[in-house]
Amino acid sequence: NDLLARLDHALKAERQFIADASHELRTPMTALQLQVDLLETAASEEERVELLSDIKQGVGRTRRLIEQILTMAWLDPDNSSDLAHIRLDEFIKGIHEEFIPVASIKSIQFTIKVTSPATVIGEPTSLRALLRNLIDNALRYTPEHGTVAISIESNPAGAHLAISDSGPGIPQDMRSKVFARFYRGDNASETTGTGLGLAIAKRAAERLGAQLQLLDVPDGTGLTVLIRFPKPAGDTQT
Repeated sequence: NDLLARLDHALKAERQFIADASHELRTPMTALQLQVDLLETAASEEERVELLSDIKQGVGRTRRLIEQILTMAWLDPDNSSDLAHIRLDEFIKGIHEEFIPVASIKSIQFTIKVTSPATVIGEPTSLRALLRNLIDNALRYTPEHGTVAISIESNPAGAHLAISDSGPGIPQDMRSKVFARFYRGDNASETTGTGLGLAIAKRAAERLGAQLQLLDVPDGTGLTVLIRFPKPAGDTQT
């Protein structure tokens, strides 16, 4: 009976996810169709150029949403995973370099600090999804000339990775909601987020056995996302 109850819960969750995803995709696809129709009747070259720009942006947003939906589905807890020992401090440097051009567009000071080497055990794909979505969120919500700082340290209990930004932060009463799929806060209209970034991060963290915690930035406004990775079995590093 317990197995059947869990199966029923999983099926209901997947049906809800499909319904939510269909709803989220319908809006941008409708907007794209409208823009294409307008392009066909554009009266001037200036109007056509503006509509083409809007269409390109719409295609980009839709592509990102589809990619996020596929990532969310891939991170299903029932999917198998290939575990490996990963040097977290080396792994994050590659992702940091990947996002440097994104930070440069908004003149964001984007730094990384490794206090001590750290090793985690997990699936590289899940770790990449976790870190990329958290960093993308931080850069997306941080205003121009702001800061996004990544720090890594290890301790006897495991490894800690923190991502701090100087964005608007998340109010305490919203922090229990932001990990829900397709959830967007009050400032969502100011960004091009999909509402899946933190949901993906949470699911990826669960696959890695890690814990996510949202904290206030000690000095000033913003948000710190703290990831606590468990110590790999047999690891004697402190």
